[in-house]
Amino acid sequence: YFKRAETAANFGREIGLQYVHAHIRFIESMAKLGKADETWDNLLKVIPIKIQTKVPNASARQ
Repeated sequence: YFKRAETAANFGREIGLQYVHAHIRFIESMAKLGKADETWDNLLKVIPIKIQTKVPNASARQ
């Protein structure tokens, strides 16, 4: 059963309207290319702990 991001209670699948699994593949690519700063910065965008520090308009539970 597919739930849209706006109604999903579990951030493990999506955070807001961002599909996390696709972003994790991007992060993996940046790591393999040796782009440590970009890897870390983007990793912090998908970790829900203190997400407001990297994504200012994020709600505590989206």
